[in-house]
Amino acid sequence: MEWIRRMHSIKVNLDRGLGNQLFTLHAGLALSAQRKLPLYIDLTGTQDEKFSRNSSIENLKIQVQGASFPIIWVNRIKPSTQILLERVIHKLAKSSKMGRRYMRQFRSLTYGYDRKLTEISTPTQIWGNYQSFRYPLDLEELGIEINISVKTHRIGI
Repeated sequence: MEWIRRMHSIKVNLDRGLGNQLFTLHAGLALSAQRKLPLYIDLTGTQDEKFSRNSSIENLKIQVQGASFPIIWVNRIKPSTQILLERVIHKLAKSSKMGRRYMRQFRSLTYGYDRKLTEISTPTQIWGNYQSFRYPLDLEELGIEINISVKTHRIGI
């Protein structure tokens, strides 16, 4: 049943450094608010940053208020070999038109605000570099407030 629920949702894959994780989170929240669909936030891609630089969104306490959609945090640990294999499969699939059509993923090819994000079909997963003030501004205009603070305990130090 879980896969059926995820079929009607947005999934945001957080990866790279902490700043990119936060911007991508805001873009995913804005897309879910626009579509009125549940948001799955996958933290699997943050594990490299977490272990190598101790810099992960998991070190933060994030509270979202005013959202009319559920927010589900997914935190799985995958072996590095599995992550590498998934990346290779993704690269092969996105190299063909049919593969891109059935992957149901949107990877922004630009840094900053990407107008194409609001035009994609759902359900989908999003990846990318969404460094722009526009996504937090969109959320603010919808009455969605995000409060971010550092967790009181230190992870991995």
